Amino acid sequence: MKIAIFSIATYSKLEEAKVLLDSVFIHASWAQTFIFLAEKSDSLEILKSDTFGHKVVTLSELAIENLNQLAFQYNSEEFTQALKPWSSEYLLKTFDAVIYFDSDIEVFSSLSEIFDEIPKYEAIVTPMITASIPNDEFCPTYTDILRVGQLHSGFFCIRFSPQIKNFLNYWKEQVKSGLSTIDPSNQWIGKDIIFSGILSFVDHIRIIRSKAYHFSAWNAFQRNLSKNQELIITSDGPLVFLNFQGLSRDYEKKLGQKPWVHRSFLPSTKKLRPFLSSDLLADLGKKHKIKKIEARNQLKIRSRAYTFGYYHNGEPIFHNDRRTFLRMNYLEKKYTGNPFLSQKYIKKINLISIPLKIWKRDSSIVFRLKFWKKIMHRLLLIMRRKRSPSIKQITIKIRK
Repeated sequence: MKIAIFSIATYSKLEEAKVLLDSVFIHASWAQTFIFLAEKSDSLEILKSDTFGHKVVTLSELAIENLNQLAFQYNSEEFTQALKPWSSEYLLKTFDAVIYFDSDIEVFSSLSEIFDEIPKYEAIVTPMITASIPNDEFCPTYTDILRVGQLHSGFFCIRFSPQIKNFLNYWKEQVKSGLSTIDPSNQWIGKDIIFSGILSFVDHIRIIRSKAYHFSAWNAFQRNLSKNQELIITSDGPLVFLNFQGLSRDYEKKLGQKPWVHRSFLPSTKKLRPFLSSDLLADLGKKHKIKKIEARNQLKIRSRAYTFGYYHNGEPIFHNDRRTFLRMNYLEKKYTGNPFLSQKYIKKINLISIPLKIWKRDSSIVFRLKFWKKIMHRLLLIMRRKRSPSIKQITIKIRK
């Protein structure tokens, strides 16, 4: 059976991706490893050398429809998460099964259990938590877990089947609509709650509840680690892989002492539950940081800006610009075209042009009433600006 193992990263995360795939290669040297670069395809010169050691796939090879709109509505971290269904679909055209790891994961022991289970199941996943959470003053709470999702998309293994294909189509549509970040009513929807929808699409799923898999910040308060010579041991055997995301940015201090909230959780006044084995986790964090520095030096990577972080005219894209575009409905996004053209163009589109184009498409009475309500609301917003255009200028814009 042909199996591919892959991750997704921007330029700023390439050293992490290399540490991950190098650790995978130690325990599964026969598997083919891939890194999908979440940057513009014309900026690949940095990886032309063979120093990376793993095959690099560009966005142009994925052939994503409306790629510019997808890249514009998400920031760099969200965009790498959004590319998962397209990357999986791309590899499943050639391979029988694919395994995905987030770039901030490191593998510490054999993946043989996963490889043995692939022929039996269509999907292999890991849950957020595997034990009960007490109702106290700490986070995460059950509400946090339910809001984020029962399964974590930082790791998954899927095998090609009609049900998996149907699930990937569902995943892509949800990512396009922007539900992986925030919905129009400003209610947070975690990216993993969409991935957890796999339970509705696929029959044969293996949920690995072993504490040796996917050790991470959101379950570190439930799991203990110990060291036996060179092996890291959990209550269920040798540690298989650990997700360093969010554990701590300050490896000189004991982990668990610093209040922290996972990126998928809402801002909370509660402190994170104290981690077990914080000293050992801090030591692992230091070693992981050293490996990243060595990988950066080996790749000769210089600090490089996110290529989707600027408009075509060089103006930076601010967070509010992305969220404004994210909240547009399907027709508004469709008629916007390429949102990277310029900031002023986007503002003009938001105010007048898009509603006028949609007007020509739908002439129903109900739609026209909603249309004029929206137009009047946007005209009021224009008038409240410091440099408010005259009524004559507004009328000319509407007539055009």
